[in-house]
Amino acid sequence: MRSGPFRFSLALALGAVTLVASARAEESRPADLAPGTWSGGRPPECNPDGQRNVWERSKEVSSADYCRRLAEGAALLAGSGWVTTHQAEQALAAGDDAEKLAPGHAAPSALRARALVALHKPKEAQEALARARQLDPRSLEDVASLLAAARALALDGKRDEARVAYAALLPRASSLPLAGRAPVFFEAGLASMARGPAGIDEAVARFRELLRGSQEEMQTTAVAALALALDRQAASGTGAEASALLAERGRFPLESVVDDRVRASVGVGGAQAEVHALLAVLEDPTHPDRGRARWKAYLTAAPASTPPEWIARAREHLGEKRTPRGGR
Repeated sequence: MRSGPFRFSLALALGAVTLVASARAEESRPADLAPGTWSGGRPPECNPDGQRNVWERSKEVSSADYCRRLAEGAALLAGSGWVTTHQAEQALAAGDDAEKLAPGHAAPSALRARALVALHKPKEAQEALARARQLDPRSLEDVASLLAAARALALDGKRDEARVAYAALLPRASSLPLAGRAPVFFEAGLASMARGPAGIDEAVARFRELLRGSQEEMQTTAVAALALALDRQAASGTGAEASALLAERGRFPLESVVDDRVRASVGVGGAQAEVHALLAVLEDPTHPDRGRARWKAYLTAAPASTPPEWIARAREHLGEKRTPRGGR
């Protein structure tokens, strides 16, 4: 039987799926707050125009400071990109303040969870998400909260649960700002690829979508990610497609593959070694010596949890024989 922590984290991922299903039914409802203030809309206790009965009105938050602090915290975390440590700390403080001003509401915990993810504190983030769900499950229906759940699981090394959470999020990624969609598909592809051959087809699909929808600054990363996934599919005959993709795209600004946004995304799932692999597939065709150096760096940096098939594939690029399954 699975342990308690596993059941909790899987429930978090499956909860994201359930929330997406219910949220889709509500997507046609008009937003109750101007765009850019709360990512998920105004919490009901901050909606003076909502239809409420006498009992609900009796519980209404009287202090405008509560709603103001929620809005300020949400604004600091707007979008799906990674924010500075200072912004995340300020958002966390805003959530703490809101909780003190009006205990028992879900919105402060949801805000705190997003801030804790940005601070790379996944266990605390999952606890905050669980508290928000306990108080009001609908408080986590917005895309920002779904993304926080997926990232918290990935940061905590819960690959299967993270993959489920990202899969639940992606159908609604179109509601994110254009510049914020690419990191989500990139992280989802990495989460799939971390499963080894069982997830490679899904990873290829995620990276194809990334390439189709990414803006110029993420194009090189998108090409590298798709080429790497296709290369790892080489046993299925897609190695030639990876070469064709690289040849078609020409030269690449390698520095864009190692910028802060990409490093933040690969760090979500503990996939920092993949940066070396991304650079290796880009440099191999035109600078084989540099490509070999990148593959060696990948093998050095790859953690013990790396699928053995990806280790074997890297060794093939170095002209080495495959090691037995499960070997390094």
